[in-house]
Amino acid sequence: IEEIKNIPLKDIANIGCHVYCWTTNKMLHETFHILESWGVNFHLVMPMVKPSGIAPCMGYVFASEFVLLGFFGKPMQKFTKIGKLNWIKFFNGANKHSTKPDEFYKLVEEMSPAPRIDIFARSFRDGWDVFGDEVESDVQLIANPLTQANSTSLSFNKGLEVSPSSPPKLPSATSQNPNIMF
Repeated sequence: IEEIKNIPLKDIANIGCHVYCWTTNKMLHETFHILESWGVNFHLVMPMVKPSGIAPCMGYVFASEFVLLGFFGKPMQKFTKIGKLNWIKFFNGANKHSTKPDEFYKLVEEMSPAPRIDIFARSFRDGWDVFGDEVESDVQLIANPLTQANSTSLSFNKGLEVSPSSPPKLPSATSQNPNIMF
């Protein structure tokens, strides 16, 4: 948890960018603290209903996950649409463990402005930058000391450069830093 709290969101996020953070029932409370540690203002919970789950201790079946949506700093970037439901109904069968459903990505693509990055990605998705240990990352969030000893820039969106030491940028149509999904 501390490692996740220490992700340097301020180095990669525009002021007001939308941050979507997945969590489970067990970790829901702690996830609010993670958002707080990143400087993300909580906006809403988006439940995802799944076709099946596990039943620990012969109690309720855990057939839901949650996405906490927040925004980094203020003001929040505007949504690109209005009137969408804040929940995801996922009944297309089971995905690989922790793989997020296409319905979620489509919802984010409809509601949040580009550019977008999926941190802890499991696979590549058109229109998104990806970073993770299960996918060939197309962005670098952490400088590799063996190859970039003096590097201070982060690369997003197929080659656009942003510097973590530059002052915060207000949201704009030409913004280079991404909306973020964990």
